[in-house]
Amino acid sequence: MPADRVLTGDGLTLEPLRVEHAEAMASALGDPALHTVIGGRPASADELRARYAL
Repeated sequence: MPADRVLTGDGLTLEPLRVEHAEAMASALGDPALHTVIGGRPASADELRARYAL
């Protein structure tokens, strides 16, 4: 799928992760309890910005 493609449906919009999403994703994925299941540790917004910039 092209990196700039946005998919929309009934009340749902899916778009590729972008650097500007890092702050919201850090908040959404920042609960340490989540990482007891998936492993690792919560990433900071700066870490996610660097990851999404690739």
